[in-house]
Amino acid sequence: MSKYEKDIKLADACMKSNEKAWSELISIYKPVCRIIASRLGVYNCFDDLFSEFILKLLGTVSGKSGVLRQYNSGVSLKTFLSAVFRHMVIDYLRKKKITTLTEKPIEQYADPGPPGELEYSGFEMELWTALNSLSILEKKIVELYYYHNLTLRDIAAIANFSKSKVGRTLKEIRIKLKKKLTSH
Repeated sequence: MSKYEKDIKLADACMKSNEKAWSELISIYKPVCRIIASRLGVYNCFDDLFSEFILKLLGTVSGKSGVLRQYNSGVSLKTFLSAVFRHMVIDYLRKKKITTLTEKPIEQYADPGPPGELEYSGFEMELWTALNSLSILEKKIVELYYYHNLTLRDIAAIANFSKSKVGRTLKEIRIKLKKKLTSH
């Protein structure tokens, strides 16, 4: 007996168009997908992405068989579905390509507002100034890595770069910030 027997039964019931099983699957995994969407910065279009995800599981997209049919007992259903949704979101971001990396710059996270409005330490102001000296692409890489906790592989997939290029760029960013912060 497989340690994922319950997952296998749920997936089989879903593939047999059991509505109760689909309701259970959606109620269990929608919150997980919502967290993934939030971490990848696509929370604002989560409902559309989740609907597309369900269609992908069903297999009604372009007449292909449902992705759920590919599930086997090697991993938990949660791990499998999380990976499918994460890859789908990354594909969505890849289609948006570099525009994603130039939209919504990091200032929204790092901007302390006009001086004097709130109390900030000297270091916070120096950090804010150093971050604002970065290019838009560099700011977006910092945002994705440090604020959204994405891996180098995920950032590379979104930016359509190699993983090593993202790693080198991140290292260069750290060096730039360190120079700016230690020069004062």
